[in-house]
Amino acid sequence: MEELLELAKNKYNSDEFEAISKTYSLLSRIKTDNKIYNINFSRNLAIQLIENKLDFKSIITGLYYPFYITDKITDDNLDDDEIISMLNSLKNLNSFNVSNRENQLSSIKNMFMAIAKDMRVIIIKLFVECEKVNYLDFYSTSDQEQIMLQNKEIFAPTSAMLGISNVKNVLENAIYKFYKPKDYAELKSAVDK
Repeated sequence: MEELLELAKNKYNSDEFEAISKTYSLLSRIKTDNKIYNINFSRNLAIQLIENKLDFKSIITGLYYPFYITDKITDDNLDDDEIISMLNSLKNLNSFNVSNRENQLSSIKNMFMAIAKDMRVIIIKLFVECEKVNYLDFYSTSDQEQIMLQNKEIFAPTSAMLGISNVKNVLENAIYKFYKPKDYAELKSAVDK
């Protein structure tokens, strides 16, 4: 059995496992040419969420996320208002822009609005950003710079404040690797010895 389903089977009751399994099966059949937001992203995100003990609706939201933001799945395809609400909040958080002070404040306001609705949205968003660094090579240079600036200015500090150290560590390592590749390579080589 695939790792995602094995983890889910061991952590959720039979009804919750069935919902996760059906969602994953449905999404596995959706064809997409997107090199970033695809079933691999979906599966990896869901595994991270399961390993961090989020509830089953958060797992299903994580599974749907890549397909939802690319419009392969819409509100019309979903029948759970709680999941739809989380997906809409996550989609709104995609508009982070830290290029100037006014945009930073607007982005932070959006983040607080999402927290006020459902804290799980912010946690899922942090894991989305954590997963995105694995796909950085598929983004344009300007998008890479924007993603890493957001991670540096917003997401790594937020994960540290929330005590989600595994996300903080992944993001900070990616930031260091992106901004100081030579230093990162030297340090990695020394640690690997």
